[in-house]
Amino acid sequence: MKIGRNFRANTGPKVLITTKNLYLNHVHDVEKLSKNYFEGGLLSGNKRNALVAASKLLWLFDHEIIIMDDYTKKALGAKNYIDYTQKWNNAFDLKIIEIDSIISLYQLNNIDPIINERWFKMRVFDQYLWSIVEN
Repeated sequence: MKIGRNFRANTGPKVLITTKNLYLNHVHDVEKLSKNYFEGGLLSGNKRNALVAASKLLWLFDHEIIIMDDYTKKALGAKNYIDYTQKWNNAFDLKIIEIDSIISLYQLNNIDPIINERWFKMRVFDQYLWSIVEN
C-alpha cells in the first residue's frame, strides 16, 4: 500500500491513532477520516485530502470498507468517493456470482476457508478492476 507519500514525515503513529480513534467512535467514514488527516496537519505538501489512504487504513479496522485507489477509480470512471462506492457496489453485485462460481468450480475454498469471506471476494474484485485498466 503506497500511502506514505500522502503524509508528512514522522506522522505515522499519529496517522494510525487518528484512524483508530475514528473507528473506535463507531465512525467508519472514509471522507471524515481524510478530513481528520487534513485538519490534524498530517498531510504532506498542499494536499487537502487523502481518500485513497483513508480507505486503505480504515479497511485495516473494518473489512467492509471499500478501498479506493487511482486504478480502480479510473476503471469505474468515478469522480469522488461517494460516486466511487456506488459504482463499485453496482459492479461488484454483477461480478459476485462469477467470483463465487470460480471459487466453487476450482474448489478454492478447500485451500483456505478465508476465500469464502465477503471481504476476500471484495479484494478479488479489486484485482479484476485493476486488470481492466490500461497502464
